[in-house]
Amino acid sequence: MNIHRNLISLAEKTIANFSVPKSIKKNFTEINNDKALELKECLRYNLYRDVETSFLESEEGKRDMENQLIKRLDYDRHSVIPWLDSAKPIKNARILEIGCGTGSSTVALAEQGANVVGVDVDADSLAVAKKRCELHGVNAQFIECNATEIASKLSGSDFDFIIFFASLEHMTIQERLISIKKHGKC
Repeated sequence: MNIHRNLISLAEKTIANFSVPKSIKKNFTEINNDKALELKECLRYNLYRDVETSFLESEEGKRDMENQLIKRLDYDRHSVIPWLDSAKPIKNARILEIGCGTGSSTVALAEQGANVVGVDVDADSLAVAKKRCELHGVNAQFIECNATEIASKLSGSDFDFIIFFASLEHMTIQERLISIKKHGKC
């Protein structure tokens, strides 16, 4: 457990010291306290609905909520977005985000001017993603489906980026093989 905490601490320090280009940073959308509370309630209702209150009040629960509210978005803004933008400009890019979850990376992409299609199998996560985008004042399209269904749902669509992040570990080997083969044919 100590090694895990040390790695998290190291990652947080690295992100904090990373210099984000001004052209990216100027597009960050912030939410006020009222909107943050609205997002927190949306998370509680959709993501933590079946979780014991004692967990949410524990240190682990508070850390998890903080990750959902702030840290994932900060990570995407400070590491993923500059990296993608250095490969190809994100502004006006069509991006397919497979496994968009609660929309932290969706917001980070959309606030840079990307046209994002977020896909997730979990309706509750998509409800949070939609609310998060609304609160940040950015637009994205969301589709509820399994990654293996994307080719049929988005047949004929072209994308500049296909992001398949933090979702493979939630899939069976068969689902991984089917979805990876089909993504090149959207």
